[in-house]
Amino acid sequence: MENAVECLQDRKIIVSAEQKGLVKSIVFPGCTDGELALYLFECERRGVHPLDRLIFPVSRNDKDSGGKKITFQCSIDYFRAEASDTGEYDGQDEPIYGPANSDGYPEYATVLVYKKGIERPITGTARWSEFYPGDKMGFMWKKMPYHMLAKCAEVLALRKAFPKRLSGLYIPEEMQSPETGKPPVQPPQKKAAAAPAGSQTITAAIKDVTGKEGQKADGQKFTKYTITDDKGVAYGTFDAQIADIANTAKEKAMPVNISFVVGKFGNDIKSFELIGAA
Repeated sequence: MENAVECLQDRKIIVSAEQKGLVKSIVFPGCTDGELALYLFECERRGVHPLDRLIFPVSRNDKDSGGKKITFQCSIDYFRAEASDTGEYDGQDEPIYGPANSDGYPEYATVLVYKKGIERPITGTARWSEFYPGDKMGFMWKKMPYHMLAKCAEVLALRKAFPKRLSGLYIPEEMQSPETGKPPVQPPQKKAAAAPAGSQTITAAIKDVTGKEGQKADGQKFTKYTITDDKGVAYGTFDAQIADIANTAKEKAMPVNISFVVGKFGNDIKSFELIGAA
């Protein structure tokens, strides 16, 4: 018997009995009748035919209950298409990356998404320590670390901006811990160094970012960046990524956390991070 289900996107689909059999044998093999019904309902309410595989079920062991937990995953293209279909999506900026960690990978990626009618951007931040799945499953993460981390940050921002459309959906890169179904938290590979004497962290708005080129005695060129906060206090860095983040914070009027030490030539930045991203 065929039936139609009213769905979130005002699109109706029909799943025949024969198609349900294909779903059970090909798309979701080994599922119970209850799990199949849950998956079909999820697809139908979102206006997606299960045989298109735009949304697919993943069964995971739940340590808390000792049973199975079904989560629904999709590609990042589905997130982008759904955001666009709302008519409220107003684009996004290129990802912003944090400094490299001790293994040479970005500490975090932040994506700013814009929604019509909202003045400030909606942010999503994905941290390497929380999303990197470990060496066994991390081949693509090591091959394309910036790309993989940015995908997670983008879906975090899109889900926050359009919860009615995207809540309850995840991309595979977010869910690469097969035992828990949650983004894994990896312990630090190296013991963090103690904070330098006199280090401190402040929260501020950015007023200005400037760069001055120089040359060392051996002929090597460098750029010294000066970042000035809204109280007129200046901080220095040679890190171009930090300068880029500071420029974004200035343009978007976003507050930042600045960790620094007072050195021989002024306030030397040790870390720099946008505030307001989850």
